Amino acid sequence: MKKVGYFIFFLSFAVIISSCDLIHFDRYPGVSQDSIPVEFRGEYRMVLKRESKGEPDTNTVYIGKNSFTQIEKDNVQIKFLSDSVVLSKVNSNYYLSERENNKWICNAIKPMGKDLEVYLVELKGKNETEKLKLLNKFFKNGKVQMLENKKIFTAPMDEKKLELFVSKKLKNLGIKLKRVE
Repeated sequence: MKKVGYFIFFLSFAVIISSCDLIHFDRYPGVSQDSIPVEFRGEYRMVLKRESKGEPDTNTVYIGKNSFTQIEKDNVQIKFLSDSVVLSKVNSNYYLSERENNKWICNAIKPMGKDLEVYLVELKGKNETEKLKLLNKFFKNGKVQMLENKKIFTAPMDEKKLELFVSKKLKNLGIKLKRVE
């Protein structure tokens, strides 16, 4: 199953296999930022290997003061910071979140020198029970709900638990954005 429609601009390229589910929160984490930090702005390249083709797929990402643009072959997507697309900060970490049906999908952004890594805040597991157990290990009152004829995993936002989840469960799963000089 592909879950492409949920992601913010540069995450739309990601094909998430059915063993992964995004966590939907009741709010975005931390403090909303008025603009994208200067150190994030610029041109980036993502090189992904598509399993079906066996060949690399290169995307270009432009990050501006208030917008993200992703170019993949003939497809261009632009997202602007707004009430439903929020860049927020928790301590020294940033999160790009998008509201969908009054729930927030959050993605961690971490600077890695001049490059960036993006982490999809998702659950990995063999089945619904295993995923729900993992969700409740980190977030209180996690549950499965129906949203538009799909089961989704929801939890109240807890910034400390989110940061712990990202550092423990997603540390080797980042999508690399290499800055173009």
